[in-house]
Amino acid sequence: MELDVPASSPSPSPSRANYGFTLYLASTTAFYVFLTWSLIPSSFLPYFYFPQFYWAVAIPIFCLVTLALVGLVLYPALNLCLTPAPEERCVLVDSFTLNEPPLENREVPPMYDIPMTTVSRLLYLD
Repeated sequence: MELDVPASSPSPSPSRANYGFTLYLASTTAFYVFLTWSLIPSSFLPYFYFPQFYWAVAIPIFCLVTLALVGLVLYPALNLCLTPAPEERCVLVDSFTLNEPPLENREVPPMYDIPMTTVSRLLYLD
């Protein structure tokens, strides 16, 4: 029996929910294995190959430094590269811009976009 889920529902599909649960179990297991490897002395661990304990500290620090570099350097740099310059016309005008209509004898004028030159003159020159 399959449930009918609307297209706009925030709930995941059953297959996506299964993938999420599997990822949750795998990441939790990996975290506990990492904690076991990093906190228990090597004399208590079985005779398998384990990396040096130096990596128990180095891997989390490496991940945090990478995350910080991406969040504080790479992401703002990409935003600066993708943002158009303030002088470009596309910053001020697009396909939805409403120009000032001719004035008629109306009580309430229709809605329109105020030109940037008018805004700058009112804010900074008067």
